[in-house]
Parts: sequence; C-alpha cells; structure tokens
Amino acid sequence: MRKTRTTAVSIATILLALAALIVYALGGRSRPAPPPTTPKPLTPAPAPAPTPESKAPVEAARQPSRPLLKFKTPAPSIIPAGARPARVQRVTDGDTIVLEDGRRVRYIGIDSPERNDPLYEQGKRFNESLVLNRPVYLELDVQQTDPYDRLLAYVYVRLEDGPELCVNAEILRQGWARLYTFPPNVKHVETFGLCQKEAIDERRGMWKNYVFDSETYFVGTRNGRAYHRPDCRMIAGVRPETLIKYADARQALEAHKSPCRACKP
Repeated sequence: MRKTRTTAVSIATILLALAALIVYALGGRSRPAPPPTTPKPLTPAPAPAPTPESKAPVEAARQPSRPLLKFKTPAPSIIPAGARPARVQRVTDGDTIVLEDGRRVRYIGIDSPERNDPLYEQGKRFNESLVLNRPVYLELDVQQTDPYDRLLAYVYVRLEDGPELCVNAEILRQGWARLYTFPPNVKHVETFGLCQKEAIDERRGMWKNYVFDSETYFVGTRNGRAYHRPDCRMIAGVRPETLIKYADARQALEAHKSPCRACKP
C-alpha cells in the first residue's frame, strides 16, 4: 500500500514538472525585444514647377521703373545724344537746382510748391533723392534761360541701382509738381501730360486729397496757362467770350492748364 502511494506521488511530481516545462516553452518567459530601428528622415515633397502665373509677380518686382520719355528715334539710352553733363551741388526746391559751377537750373514743364506752401518740403526732398551730388545731363529747348537768368532744361540722371530717368517727368509722375507749359519750350509736353495724368489717377503726392469739383466749374483763357475759380481777380477784366469753361479741375488739367497761383483752385 505504501509502495503504491509513493509511485503515485512520483508520477504526479513528474506530471507537474512536465506541465511546467510546457508552460515555459509556450510563452511563460518573456520574449526578447526586437532591436531598435533608426527612423528614416522625412524627404520633403518636391516643389511644384513654377508656372508662368506664379513667376509673374517675382519678375515684375525685378523689373526697373519704366523710362518716362520715349523718343521717336530709338536710342540705346533715354539720355538724348548731345545732352550736356553737369553735377548737382544743391537743390533749391522741387523744380530748381544749383550746379557745381554755380549755374541755377529751372526744370522745364513743371511747377512744384514754393517755399511755405504745403508739400514744399516733400517735393524738395524727392528732387534731392534723384539728383543731389550726382552727375546729371541737361537737354535744352528753344528758350534756354528765363528772366531770372536760370538755365531752362530737361534734366536726366542715371541712378546707380535703377534706370535712367528724366527728372522733370519723374517728379510729375510721382505727384510732386504740376504740369506747367511755357511756350516755346514744349518739346515733351504731351509725355509730361501723361505723367501728370498717371499721378492724378493714382492719387499720388499733391493729388492724394485734391478736390477736383470744389467749384461748379472753372475757367481759363485760350492763350493762358492757368485755370481759375469763376471769381478769380486774375480774370476780372477778361472778355467773357474769350473764356473757356471747364466742368471740373480734372478737365482743365487734361487740357494742360495749371492751377492759378492767386485763387489756388
């Protein structure tokens, strides 16, 4: 009887040991962790090829300002052949400079605000930004001096980081002067008129807050250079049949008339 119990205990012990081995073999022990892997860097997606539309703003930004005077005869530069070289020593205002040799030069075809007038300083500073201490080139017209012994000229400059410019035209185009025609010096009056129109349309400079219909109408004369308010003292003695009526200031400006300095329309 004792031998039978001993045999049973031995068999049970063996079975328990086998069961333990089976459990161990089937996963009772933890499996080793897989070796670490290094993540691959992300490769950015290739940028789409630029289209003509996407390139346009960049190319436009790189384009220099367009020349303002286009002459009938094509030339390699905007500076006319025969223009006289000089150098600017001082800027008096928006339309007058002093050269190194002491000569004073009045720009043809434009009229900037006078000292103590609104926007005088802005016009002078813009003129300085173009020509002060720079070499310039002077183109003359029919009448070469004015009653104040100033040389009358179209002034050109070659900027270091930009195009060649006609200074008279650029000042007009940026709105820091008005068109001021004075025959016989009218060589570029049509181009100057377009420059002023651009400044008015874009509301630049002096035209930013200008009121074109401050009167019900404005008047001028056939041979006069200015337009006036209807009650201006400058036209008090003018015969009515010689007056020209303008619906607003814009119409007068497009006819190449300048605001009267007396009534200041």
